[in-house]
Amino acid sequence: MTTTAIRPTLTSRLRTETALFDMTHFGRLVVSGSDAIDLLNRLSTNDMEQLEPGHGMSSVLTTNKGRIIDLLHVLHRGDDLLVLTSPGTQQRVAEWIEFYTFIEDVSVADVSAETIECLYVGEQAADLLDEAGYMPATLSDNLSHAQVGEGDSQTSVVRSDVGEVPAYRVITPAATVLPGFDLNSLGEDDFKALRVEQAIAAYPAEMNEDRNPLEANLKPYISFNKGCYIGQEVVARLNTYDRVQRFMCRLELDDGIAVTPGSQIVVEGSSVGEVTTSAPGIALAFLRKRHYEDGAEVTIESDGELVSALVRDIRPPEEND
Repeated sequence: MTTTAIRPTLTSRLRTETALFDMTHFGRLVVSGSDAIDLLNRLSTNDMEQLEPGHGMSSVLTTNKGRIIDLLHVLHRGDDLLVLTSPGTQQRVAEWIEFYTFIEDVSVADVSAETIECLYVGEQAADLLDEAGYMPATLSDNLSHAQVGEGDSQTSVVRSDVGEVPAYRVITPAATVLPGFDLNSLGEDDFKALRVEQAIAAYPAEMNEDRNPLEANLKPYISFNKGCYIGQEVVARLNTYDRVQRFMCRLELDDGIAVTPGSQIVVEGSSVGEVTTSAPGIALAFLRKRHYEDGAEVTIESDGELVSALVRDIRPPEEND
């Protein structure tokens, strides 16, 4: 097999350039009320009680069975929480929060249609936004954020790195025109390739109600020391007793080859995994634990063809064997 090293084509490019990605199709909820943080803490995996104004936290919203509803990015804006969801999941997330709201002082407003969102990604993103007046404060931590303007014209600027690539999400009222800086735009296929390079799970390909957060390498967003949350017993048991049987991996293929999502991964004639997202030369997949070894060679059955690939271990460091 002549597979090249992982091709960080976009990653390398964005170390010297900056590009735009339109994220308006992603979901945005405003969750307010004196019990908002407490309720989200009881519904999701991370310790939301540690969240402070000006900072953000990622947390997995899970079902009673410990399966993934979505990975939420929760921003504490002082008076309320801005919850960023995956594309198309905001209604499901809002309904889940409202279903578990009884006497709590919590309200949820879907502002997705009233706002636009753009990701400025690349090494020069911070400097460009600063020159345009969109960076009133240094945003050093991921999901740290600041507000520009007031009232109905308020804009949120959020540090939102794409793996190792610096990036900022700018969220503003729909009537606002965000600066383009004459930058190139990333299309959906470009952004998909970038997240595969950076080994980032996405809904619904890698995150859905058929999978638990440990399988999808979301352990960094799980607190095992906090109190109970919906699905907590299942997630804790899987972790404590090492019951997770498959993990997300990255596959390296010959340069330029792309396989079809849903393709089976085969070892010695048996299916041991499935491709979930594919870009030329690389893919994300779920692979059974006993075959999960960095550098191992596997075969992908894609559209009647057999394609060789190398496994790359992308689990969080504490998960590595």
